[in-house]
Amino acid sequence: MSEDENTGDTLGGRSLLFVTGKGGVGKSAVAAALARASAAQGRRTLVCELATHGALGPLLGLRDEVGHAPREVAPNLWACNIDQDRAFGDAIAGLVPAPRLARALLGNPVARLFLRTAPAVTETSVHLLLTGFLRDGFDPVIVDLPATGHAVGFLDASRAMAHALRVGRVAKAVAEAAETVRDPRRTGLVLVTLPEELPVNEAIELYEKSRETLKITPAVVVVNRVNAPPVAEADLAGLEPLLDAPPHTLPPAARAVAGTVREGVRAAAQDSRHVARLGEALPGARLLELPTLRDSADEPALVARLAESLRDLLGGGPPRVPAR
Repeated sequence: MSEDENTGDTLGGRSLLFVTGKGGVGKSAVAAALARASAAQGRRTLVCELATHGALGPLLGLRDEVGHAPREVAPNLWACNIDQDRAFGDAIAGLVPAPRLARALLGNPVARLFLRTAPAVTETSVHLLLTGFLRDGFDPVIVDLPATGHAVGFLDASRAMAHALRVGRVAKAVAEAAETVRDPRRTGLVLVTLPEELPVNEAIELYEKSRETLKITPAVVVVNRVNAPPVAEADLAGLEPLLDAPPHTLPPAARAVAGTVREGVRAAAQDSRHVARLGEALPGARLLELPTLRDSADEPALVARLAESLRDLLGGGPPRVPAR
């Protein structure tokens, strides 16, 4: 599988979407917004997170926490917070044909300790759970991954485990999960960053690692919270006398306006430079800029507005109504 096998420049047609990025860049909000946009198109959408203290509940407007099992939270939209210990148990229960044998294995403390601490077992268990969700009819399954540093290792886990397991029921299931996770026709990787030096550096590094190690080019790089110029460029020239005037020569109201415009122009120019650097470092990447939304008073409103901006990434066509 080569990077040339990546299909198109949108996420349309892909059934498993992984969203990753440095902590604090808004990747959970992007994952929730993608899920909202997908559900609005009539797709039977599941959004998952892998976090002890999840963020999806507030973003989706829930008053309580999202649980381990998929839960319907809106029309066409389900959510879950995968407990990785329980994912291991679910995987064992699903793969060991005899329930009694599965219970014995899960109840053996030595076996549980070995399997949980062996490299890639926990991550592979999550892969098996995700591919099970696909078989259950969710399409797409959107996964809010942990912070950037763990993304490549997480996505490569089932491939590494498949190499260690050669024969048997478990080996076959792991190989199928590895093939799904690393298939660019079915799986899309969304990289979220901010127009700031450190997040951009980390985004460039992850983009290159994804291509080199996973042989998957991220489908899109989302640059979140980009400041737009406070006034149109055509109007800026007319404001130059106000902006160039020494602050002490201006009335208080005009001084406040001039300061706000100056700061907005400076922030927009700085963000533009970071976006340009990202584009120069990743000339083949599709970049999508999301604006800074200052007037969204609550998280669900923010997600709803982001969903509008992300809708085109999921492809066109009429909404699909899934069979139940």
